[in-house]
Amino acid sequence: MKILITGASGYIGTLLRQIFANDEVTLLSRRRIAPGKNEEWFPSGNVQDAGWWHALSPDRNFEVIFHLAEPVKESVNSKVMQNIMDGHVSFISHFTNKGAKLIYPLTAYLYDRRLSRSDTSYAEIKRGVYRRLKDNTGVSFPIIHPICDSGHGLGRLIQTEKQIPFLNILCAFEATIPVLRLGHLRQIFADPNSLTHRRLDVYSEILAIRQLFNDDARANVFGLSRALRHVLTFLRFVPSFNLLVQGRTINDSIL
Repeated sequence: MKILITGASGYIGTLLRQIFANDEVTLLSRRRIAPGKNEEWFPSGNVQDAGWWHALSPDRNFEVIFHLAEPVKESVNSKVMQNIMDGHVSFISHFTNKGAKLIYPLTAYLYDRRLSRSDTSYAEIKRGVYRRLKDNTGVSFPIIHPICDSGHGLGRLIQTEKQIPFLNILCAFEATIPVLRLGHLRQIFADPNSLTHRRLDVYSEILAIRQLFNDDARANVFGLSRALRHVLTFLRFVPSFNLLVQGRTINDSIL
C-alpha cells in the first residue's frame, strides 16, 4: 500500500512506521526523521498555516492516510483554532476527493469536563473537524483511548506508581476508565480498511482505577487510599487528579 503519515515523529506515528515497514510509506513531520527502508520524509509546516502540507506535491496519490498532525500541548486562541480546523478540512477533503482512505483519530479528552488549556484546544480542534467532516465517507474517526501498557500518559503513570514499594495506595479508587492495550491498537491499525466511516471508540476493556494500578505483591491500605481519594476530590481542578477520582464515561452525545 501507498501510505502517508502526518505528524509521523510522535508515538503513534512511530508505531505506524513499524506496522507498515513493508509498505511504501511517506512521512510528514516538523521534526526531521531519518527515513527507513521503503520510506521517504518531507518537512511539515506549522498546522496553524494553511500551506503546512505543501512540501507534498498536490498530485501525489495515497491509498491510506493517517492524519496525526496537531498542535499537541499548545494553547491557542479561537482564531488560530479556526485556522487549524480550516487547514485540516482542506487537507482531508483534497485527498479523500482523490480516493484516499483517511484516518483522523479523535481523542478521549472529548469525554472529560476538566482539561488543561492546551488539552482543551486540542479537543476542540478534534471536535470541530469531526463536525465538519462527519458526512465525508472517506474519513474514519477512531477515538483512541489511553494506552495502559506502553507509551507515555497513563501507561507511564501506571509504571511510575508501581515503583512505590509495599502499598497499593489507589486500592480504594473505584472510578472506571476505558483503556487500550498496545497489541489491540496494532491489530486495528494494521487493517485500516476495517475502520468504517463513523466514529468508533477504540479500547480493549473498561477497568477501575484500582485495577490499573494494583500490584499483587503490595498490600492494600484502604484507609490511606480513601483519605487520598478524599484529598484529590478537592483538587479535581487538576485534570489528571479529576480522572483518577471521576474516571471517564463514554458519552455518545458528546460530539
